Amino acid sequence: MVGAGRGLIKRITFVTLASVTSVVGIGCSTRSGSSPPDAGVDNAPPPRIRVTADRDDLVFTFQDPKTGAFSTASSTEEVPKGARDAVVVTDLSLSPQQRQAGRYIYLTDLTERRSDGTYPVSVASRYGFESQITNTATTAGGSGTGVVVYTAAWCGVCKSTKRLLRQWGVPFVDKDVEASRSAQLELAGKAARANARPSGVPVIDVSGTLLLGLDEQRLRETLEAKGFL
Repeated sequence: MVGAGRGLIKRITFVTLASVTSVVGIGCSTRSGSSPPDAGVDNAPPPRIRVTADRDDLVFTFQDPKTGAFSTASSTEEVPKGARDAVVVTDLSLSPQQRQAGRYIYLTDLTERRSDGTYPVSVASRYGFESQITNTATTAGGSGTGVVVYTAAWCGVCKSTKRLLRQWGVPFVDKDVEASRSAQLELAGKAARANARPSGVPVIDVSGTLLLGLDEQRLRETLEAKGFL
């Protein structure tokens, strides 16, 4: 670690899995021909960030200690006590390029706030962190009998998808493909079995049926067909 990450018009939208460079309308997308995350980046770590309870531009990704599933929160208070010691934090005030999101993640310890109101933050190699959590993460929802939403912390369409599911009372597992290599591999395996080619998030697995992006009507129809609504 280095010292201290729908309507008159039918909504069929998704965001790319790669680091975003712009936000257009209700979806996030990369510019055509954009470089890979590592291209043209030197070895300098990303800038330091401040994590405080009053910031509203931070997204926290944590692993449920009981199920191993990843969930997101928009405030420190939403992170459960048992999952506060190693939380991935995404600072939305910084672009993915500034965060070097393809190479690094920010990790914060929310167990105890320091005297100045901040929480300690470290910068970690994404690859090293993913290797560690892959060994402990479970495949909640991997049996194909529930609803799994594959997301990224910075994805507005992902947030809309999760908000809809909550409004409809549909339980789901949220898996952040940016924070978890195991989630990436799990989605890749499901896509291969379904002969699907997801090029972005959200991807919604409804008991084995993969929906690429958010199409509210199709999502509701699929949930009804599968007995969730």
